[in-house]
Amino acid sequence: MKKCITTSFLLLNSLRLNKKGAKLSFSLLFLFLPICCSYGQFSKEYTSKFGKVTLEEVQMKRHDAFPEADAIILFETCNSVTKIEKIPTNRGDFYKYVTYIDIHKRIKIFNKTALNQGNVNINYTEERHYSGDSEGDNVTDIKATTYVEEEGKIKKYELSKDDIFEKNIIDKRNSDYKEISFALPNLKEGCVIEYSYTVERQLATNGWTFQHEIPVLWSEYYTIIPKAFGISPIHKGGFDYEINKETTGEIFDAGEGFLTRNIHLAVKNLPAFKRELYMTSSADHIQWFAAEYNSLQFDFMPLPQVFNPKMTQKAERLFMMGNFGEQLNKTRPIKPILDTLIHSEMSQIEKMAAIHTFVVENFEYNKEVGVFTKGIKRTMDEKSGSAADLNFVMLVMLKEAGLFAEPMLLSTRENRKINPFLSPSIWKFDYTAVYVLLEQKHYFLDATQKHLPTGLLPFHCYNGQAWVVNKDVVKWFDVSEGVTQKESTKAMLKLDETGNLTGTMKITFYDHLKRRIADQLEAKNQEEYIKERIESADVGVQSFEFEGLEELQEPVSLTLQIKNKSAESTADLIYFTPVLSSLFEENPFKNPERTYPVDFGTAQTHNYMMILDIPENYEVDEMPQSVIFDLLEGKAAYSYSISQQGNKIQIRCRTQINEKTFSPKEYLALRGFINQIISKQEEQVVLKRINN
Repeated sequence: MKKCITTSFLLLNSLRLNKKGAKLSFSLLFLFLPICCSYGQFSKEYTSKFGKVTLEEVQMKRHDAFPEADAIILFETCNSVTKIEKIPTNRGDFYKYVTYIDIHKRIKIFNKTALNQGNVNINYTEERHYSGDSEGDNVTDIKATTYVEEEGKIKKYELSKDDIFEKNIIDKRNSDYKEISFALPNLKEGCVIEYSYTVERQLATNGWTFQHEIPVLWSEYYTIIPKAFGISPIHKGGFDYEINKETTGEIFDAGEGFLTRNIHLAVKNLPAFKRELYMTSSADHIQWFAAEYNSLQFDFMPLPQVFNPKMTQKAERLFMMGNFGEQLNKTRPIKPILDTLIHSEMSQIEKMAAIHTFVVENFEYNKEVGVFTKGIKRTMDEKSGSAADLNFVMLVMLKEAGLFAEPMLLSTRENRKINPFLSPSIWKFDYTAVYVLLEQKHYFLDATQKHLPTGLLPFHCYNGQAWVVNKDVVKWFDVSEGVTQKESTKAMLKLDETGNLTGTMKITFYDHLKRRIADQLEAKNQEEYIKERIESADVGVQSFEFEGLEELQEPVSLTLQIKNKSAESTADLIYFTPVLSSLFEENPFKNPERTYPVDFGTAQTHNYMMILDIPENYEVDEMPQSVIFDLLEGKAAYSYSISQQGNKIQIRCRTQINEKTFSPKEYLALRGFINQIISKQEEQVVLKRINN
C-alpha cells in the first residue's frame, strides 16, 4: 500500500526565529493545523487493549441496553496529540505541527444483516484543493481482527496486508481524496470485530463523532491541543456526556515546553441514529464535537496569526482563484450570445429571466454540486457541467448584461447547516448559486432545474443561511424566506342518487411543486402518472389535460374529467366525504415522540374548493361544522368552511404550514395538529331522500 507524505500545511505565513529567538520574520510557507485528539488515559471500565476480547463478548446474544440491535459498538476511542516539530534552516528555525490520531473500535455483530459493519473505509487527503499546495495525510498501523467462538474458545482471524486496498476519489467539491478500504475476514453472526489505525493529519478542525447508525455502548475522545492555538469548541447533539473534562497540561517538543489544552469527552449508551422524514443532514443532529481553530500565538509573537480570516478576506482570496473569481472576467464566449438574447427595450427583470431561461434550456446539469467551476469556456463548449459550472455561466452573463449579480455560497440539506457567526470555512459550503439585486429586491438564482421558475432555488438549497461573496461587505440571507410550496384544487361536481360523482377537477401546482410534477412526467408518461397518483386515490378519471409544462415561468395545471362511485348509499341516505384533495392524506409522523427537529424546508400552503350539486330529491341531513384552528400561535393553521345554498354545497379548506422548522418539544403538538386535519377531512355529508 502506497504511503502518502506525512506532513501537511495550511497556507499561512510560517513563523521563523533568528538564532537569538528575539526577532520574528515571515515567509510564504505552510503551517500545520492539527485536527484531532491525543494520547490520554481512557476509561478502563469500558475499554481494553487491542486483542483483549473476552469470551463473554463473543458469546453475547444481545445487550440489555439495546435488545433489538443487529450490532452494537462495544467501545470506540479517538486519542490524538498535536506534536510541535522544529525545523532548523540557514535562515533560522521554523515550526511545523502534526496531529497523530489513534482510533480503536470494537463491534459486536448479532445478526447477518449487520455484517456490513465489517467493511471499513478510511478517507484521507493527499492534497487540499482550496489551499492548493498543502501536503496530505498519512494512514499507518492498520490492524483488524475477527473473533469467533469455536469449540467454546475464541478463534482469531487477522486481516492480511494484501487485503487492504487504496483508491482515488473525486468528491463533490472536485477535491482529490484517497480511500483505504478493507473487509474483516471470516465475518459471521455472533462475531466480534476490532480494528485500529493511526492517522497523521492536517485539517482545519479537530473533532470526533460519537453517534452512528448502530448503538454505541461507549465512545471516548481525548485530545491535546497546544494553548498557542485559539479554538472555538462546538458541541452538537442532545445527549449528556459521561465524561466532560478540560485540563491544562504540558508537552515537550522541539526542545521546548508548551502548555496544552486537554479535552476529555465520553458518551455512554448512545442509541442508533435513524433518519426520519423532514430532516436535513445527519451532521446537523448526531452527537459530535469539534474544535475550530481561529488563531495561533506564541509568547514571542507580538500579534496572533489568524488562520480563520474574516468573510471579506475569504471573499478576496476566492476572487483571486482561477476556478472562481478569475472566471468572472471570461466574457469573450458570452458577448455574442447576449447580443442576440438581450435588447435595449427589455427591463432588468426581463433580462434576468431571459438569461436564466437560456442557461436552463441550453445546458445539461450533470447532477454534481460544488463551489468551484471547471471554467466558463469549457462549460460553454461542452454545454454541460456541475451546479457551479452552470451558475457561473449565468453569473457572467448577468454581469455582462449590466445587472448587479454576485456568486453566493450555501450548504445543501444533504451537507450540513452553516452557522454564520462562526466565520465558516470555505470547505463547509458545497454549492454555488447566484445573487441578484434589482430595484432593492433580492433574487436567488440557479440554472440546474429545467422546470423551476426564475428566482427560486432547488429545494435541497433551502438549508438556512447563504453567503454572498463580496470583498467589501458581509451579506448573509435566509434563501427560503418568503418561499412557499403551493397547491390549489378547484372542483365543480355533481352527485346523483346512486352515489356516482361526475364533473371537473382542476389542480394547479406552483413553483417547486410544479417542478416536481414536471420532473415526474419526464420519468414516466402521463397515463402512468394519472394511474399512480390520481386513480390510486379512488378518483375515476375519464379524461385529463396538463397545461404549462413547457412554460418555465408559469404553474402547471391538471384538469380532470372524473366519474366514479365515491359515495355510499342506502334506500334513503347518501354518505359522501367532500374533501378529495389534501396536503396530508395521512399523518407522516407515526412515532409518539421525536428526538430531532422537523424541517419542512419552506412554508407550505394547500387550498381546496368544491361546489357540489346534490340530487334534487335529496336534502342535507347532516353536515360537518365549519372550523378554524391553528398551531402554536400561528406556526400552522387550518380552516374548513362548508355552506349550503339550494341544492349546492360549497366546501373550502386551507392548510398552511407557516413555520419551516419545529423543535422536538413542538413535535407532539404538530403531530396532533395534523391528526386534527385528517379527522376533519374524513367527516361526511349525509343526504336524505325527500319523501313527497
